[in-house]
Amino acid sequence: MKFKVAVKIVIICLRLFPVNTHNYLVYIRQHNGPFYAITAFQYGKIQLKFTKTYLDVKFLKKCKQHKLLPNFVRFRIAQVYSRHRPVVENCYHQILSNEIKLKKKELSYFHRHSNRLKNDLMTTLDPLLYSRTITIIQNLVQYKKRQWIYTHNNKFNLLCTNDLKKKQPQSITSNKYPISPVHNLSERHLTQDELEALSAGLNFVPIPTQLDEETFVSNIENCFVQLLGRTTDTYDYENKLEDEPTQYNLTTEQITTAQNIRSACDKFTDSTYRSLKSHPSSKKLERTLQNLAKDKNIYITKADKGNAVVVMNKTDYIAKMNTIINDKKTFQLLETDPTLKQEDRLLRKLKTLKESGFINENQYN
Repeated sequence: MKFKVAVKIVIICLRLFPVNTHNYLVYIRQHNGPFYAITAFQYGKIQLKFTKTYLDVKFLKKCKQHKLLPNFVRFRIAQVYSRHRPVVENCYHQILSNEIKLKKKELSYFHRHSNRLKNDLMTTLDPLLYSRTITIIQNLVQYKKRQWIYTHNNKFNLLCTNDLKKKQPQSITSNKYPISPVHNLSERHLTQDELEALSAGLNFVPIPTQLDEETFVSNIENCFVQLLGRTTDTYDYENKLEDEPTQYNLTTEQITTAQNIRSACDKFTDSTYRSLKSHPSSKKLERTLQNLAKDKNIYITKADKGNAVVVMNKTDYIAKMNTIINDKKTFQLLETDPTLKQEDRLLRKLKTLKESGFINENQYN
C-alpha cells in the first residue's frame, strides 16, 4: 500500500516538474553546466543508434532465417555472367552474414558507450532530474522505435511477396493473333523452312563454314604497320620503289604490343575453329535461301515500318512502284540529266590532277 502511494507521489512530482521533452537539455545546461547537457544529448543519440541497430540485426536475422535477400546485398552483373548465378547467390548470402556480424559489433559498442554516459548522468544529476531525463529519452526512443518497426515490417512483407512471385510458375498467355515477322502477300506457299529462314530478317548473315585465316592475318598485319608510323621517301600519291627500304621505329612497348596482338589473334583463331566445329551446319539454310532467290515471280523486301519481311508478287510490286513514281505531287519529271554536268566537272578535276602529277595516266583512265 505504501509502495503504491509512493509511486503515485513520484508520478505527480514528475508531472509537476518543470522539465519536458522540449526544454530538458536547456534545464540541465542552466543548472548543471553545458558539459552535462551535451552528455545527456549524446546519451539520447546513442540510445537511438542502439535501438536502430538492434532492430536492424533482428530484421536481418529474420531475412536470413526465411532465406530472403534484402535489396542492399544485391548487385548487378552482366548478362554474359548469368551462368555464374549460383556463385553470385552465395555471395549475396555471404554479404548478409557479414552485415549481421558488423551490426553486432556496433551494437556492443553502443551498449558500452550508453552505459558510460548513463553512469555519468546518474552520479551528477539530481535523482528526480535524472529520472525525468531518462523517461523523456525513453519516450523519444519508443516513438522512433515504432516507426522503424513499421518500416521493417513493410520491407519484410515486400520481400516475401517478391519471393513468392519468383517461385510461382509464370503463366504463358496465348496470343489469339500471333505476330509473325514474315508477311506473305504472294501466291507462293512458303514452307516451314522458308518461314524460319526469312524470320531471321534481311540483314541476317549465315555463319561461314570456315575461317579465312589468310585474309584475317593480312588485315591485322596491315593495321599494325599503319599504327607504327612507317616512313618512306615517297609521297602518298606516288608509287613506292621495290628497292626503297621502309623504316620501322620499333620501341620496347611496340614490340610487347605486337606480341600481345599475336597472342590475341592466336586465341581468336583457335576459339573460332572450335566454334565452327560445334555449331550446326548452315547448308540447309543456304539452300532454302537459294531456292527463294531462284523464284522470279516473287519479290522479298522489308516492310515500310519495323523489321518485318514482306513477300509479294513481282507484278504487284512493280505496279505499286509505278503508282508511287507517277505521283506528280511527290516526284517531278526532269527534262535534262543533271549527272552529265557533274560528270563534266569530275573529268576536268581529274585532268587537273593528272597535269599536276598527283595521279598517273592509268589512274586517270
